[in-house]
Amino acid sequence: MNSNKKKWIELIMFLLLFLLLLTGTNYIVDPGNQFHYFYDDLTEAILNGDSVQILSNNSDEREICKLLIEQMPKDVDCVALGPSLALTIQQDMTGEESFYNLAMSAADYYDFMATAGLMEANGVKPERIIICFDSRLFDEEVIAGDSRHDKLMDYALYMEGVLKGQEMSVPDGTTTGIQRDYSQLFSVSYFQYAVEFLKQNGFGAAFGPRWQVVGEDCTESRYLADYSIQYGAGQEAVTEEAVVEHARTYWMEANVTPGAHMSEEKKENFELLIQYYRAQGVEVDLYLCPFAPSLWDRISGEQYPILPEMEAYANELAEQYGVRVIGSYDPTVVGVTDADYYDCRHLRHSAMETYFDFTE
Repeated sequence: MNSNKKKWIELIMFLLLFLLLLTGTNYIVDPGNQFHYFYDDLTEAILNGDSVQILSNNSDEREICKLLIEQMPKDVDCVALGPSLALTIQQDMTGEESFYNLAMSAADYYDFMATAGLMEANGVKPERIIICFDSRLFDEEVIAGDSRHDKLMDYALYMEGVLKGQEMSVPDGTTTGIQRDYSQLFSVSYFQYAVEFLKQNGFGAAFGPRWQVVGEDCTESRYLADYSIQYGAGQEAVTEEAVVEHARTYWMEANVTPGAHMSEEKKENFELLIQYYRAQGVEVDLYLCPFAPSLWDRISGEQYPILPEMEAYANELAEQYGVRVIGSYDPTVVGVTDADYYDCRHLRHSAMETYFDFTE
């Protein structure tokens, strides 16, 4: 065998071994849960009144939300909808006997409509709805830049049709189940993510359970029986200085587009939904989560006109339809400080209880 042929064989063998290591690690460790499904059992535990901890780094909150709505009681006192800013609203804050938090990370207009559509399709009738009134409801550029809403899009379009009086067929539910992104098998960045996960959690974590039921003594972040989140000791230890630094480097454009105004189409559809719920006697609360003061100082000028537009619109809805407005984007109105935050957007549990009244 000549030396050139031998080198080619060695190169091919190396590439095959590298590919096997890459894909095998990405599939087995799977830190983002691209290839593992455990949501049926997890949802059953939540509906049985258990708190659960996700042991891997990520979970498909849209899948869990869908399963919860399909299986939760049809008559419920209160639900919360919106992005992760609303995930810390817990049952004891609402004063209700039955409450489910149906918020999800980075939820936008279509996720919100899809959640409403899922409740409509499954006959879930809350007496009160708390809506986190976030810019992702009305910022067209932000909405267009995020594909996570695609998973439940059928339900969003279904709800839009219902609101406009169109004859709509209930979606067949085929969006359920894991949506595997097989490109991640060959992703070097996902491999690096997997290696970091192993460093932090040990090799046993790759082969162990992806979630577990936990008790009240758990000090890690977990989901409670109402599917609200309870942040753990690590988040509680975040300092005010860390929040200020996070505000300094925060990528505002991921959530609010500079110069953007409220989408008239999304605004019209949102108002149709408010009319729809109020006609059914459903109480509606609009929760305006304040920005951390150190972040507000960066953005409260004319660069982000959608924020004052939304706050004014929330107050118009309150006057016209009798909805309740809770909070303000302006932290000076609410009275919060940087010390009240886990990061420059997410309020501590203690602050949620101190500054806001979510009871009816």
